[in-house]
Amino acid sequence: MKTSISHKLFLSLLKVIGAKKILGYFLSRKRLPYSKPNFWFRSKYSIKGTIHKNHNIWTFDGNTTLVYYLHGGAFVLGLNSLYYSMIGRLAKISKAKIVAPDYPLPPEHNVNEIHEWVKSSYIETIAKHNPNNIIIMGDSAGGNLAIALVDWIMTSELRKPSNLILLSPWVDLELKNPKLEANPSEQLLDKKDIQKAAIRFANGLDLKEPLISPLYHNNLKLPKTTIFSGDLDLLHDDIVRFSKKNPKVTLKITNHMPHVHIIMPTKEAKITLKQISNILSY
Repeated sequence: MKTSISHKLFLSLLKVIGAKKILGYFLSRKRLPYSKPNFWFRSKYSIKGTIHKNHNIWTFDGNTTLVYYLHGGAFVLGLNSLYYSMIGRLAKISKAKIVAPDYPLPPEHNVNEIHEWVKSSYIETIAKHNPNNIIIMGDSAGGNLAIALVDWIMTSELRKPSNLILLSPWVDLELKNPKLEANPSEQLLDKKDIQKAAIRFANGLDLKEPLISPLYHNNLKLPKTTIFSGDLDLLHDDIVRFSKKNPKVTLKITNHMPHVHIIMPTKEAKITLKQISNILSY
């Protein structure tokens, strides 16, 4: 399938504004401040905000299927307008309720504190909404956190999610796989920049520690899992390796697509959103 005009135009826009360099600055040096959804997003997608331990949680109204969504951003970026738009559209077409926490980030919080916050936020969310069906989702760095969260849930006495859905998950923060090469169509990720973000997140821990890089976990407990990945994604080969290692995983590959193409305003993103919606509505 050829790439759409909308995808080509968006990639051109990213190139013109120097998105990779801008993102690289924050990935290698500091994190961006948290961003709240504006009035237009709140009204269009019925978004309500609550606070858990000093951090915002945004709920997109929907039915009794609850999606707990952990956003990406290399543990540097919080939620932003691209996420509010994408999550809102997914909530609209699937009718599911989506809860998206703006979880704590380094340098104010270390790895263990971030994971503990996510766990306590998840417990509070499920108790508050009491859904009929639970699905965990995450993209990129959020996919990394989602894997750890699900593994913890599956080995606890908590209610189990029916599905785990991952979008371009960052499964190996060591980033030493020689097959990880940037494609010219990748306008977001630079390997050197995300390596700096990985080291900052790990904060002295071994990058091959399973809690840091789930690719190296040899006994993950996963529910039915679907991963969506673009074959031009810098992280794609690691995603393939992770999928082969874990038999519960079904890998869906979109050709000619870069990292987290789902958050882009393109035809291909709409197609992927519809595929995810079918899982949420099943």
